[in-house]
Amino acid sequence: MKIRGKIFVGFKGAGPSIKLQEPFLKQYIPEISSMFFGTINVRLEFPISVATYDVETPSIEWQKDRWERFRIIRAEFQLCAPDAKPVPCLLYFAEKSPYHFEPCIVEVVTRQIDLSQARECFIILTQPCRIVVGE
Repeated sequence: MKIRGKIFVGFKGAGPSIKLQEPFLKQYIPEISSMFFGTINVRLEFPISVATYDVETPSIEWQKDRWERFRIIRAEFQLCAPDAKPVPCLLYFAEKSPYHFEPCIVEVVTRQIDLSQARECFIILTQPCRIVVGE
């Protein structure tokens, strides 16, 4: 399934947070260690409700007195640009993210990508997962 979305600037909190979370998350999501410490915020063209995830962590204390659970879907990210190729990514659902209850927004963790000319992208779901569209 390929879902179109628009990239937007977020609150700039994910980069420092993911860097602090990585030592705790890598036991559940080993590939996070090779990805850029930050997220690409994507507003999807329609709302989704995720029913199953590839990874669901227990509550993790990633900072003193800061406990949080994380849910991950392994997918691919592709810019809407000529010659753009899909790259592996994680759809990162942090329990205390300001976007947690926004069904049209996903946070994408992937390798470092030049987004200076990017406005739109695709999220490509590569594994079976149950997503309820349009709720």
